Amino acid sequence: MMKVNGIQIPKIRISSWKAISNSKIELLKYNRISALANIEEQKETMLSKTQYLMNFLYPNIKETNSDKKELIMLMMQDIIVSENDLSEQIAEVIEN
Repeated sequence: MMKVNGIQIPKIRISSWKAISNSKIELLKYNRISALANIEEQKETMLSKTQYLMNFLYPNIKETNSDKKELIMLMMQDIIVSENDLSEQIAEVIEN
């Protein structure tokens, strides 16, 4: 982790979604509303997974047990999959 400057988490900002959902939501088609809501939910899920990883990682950073290292790798892979899914969803919204 020191070689790669720690764990980097993408910053996902969809402030326009929050502004729209609070005032002009009726101007959007259901598909767009659904996609934006799903992105927001996925973002929160990814942040939750990341927080869980950090809570596990810091107390176990010096552990040499292969089971703990494997668990850290699995958690990181899960976050990467979530990040890729989220990226694809954002790209779809942008294209449409």
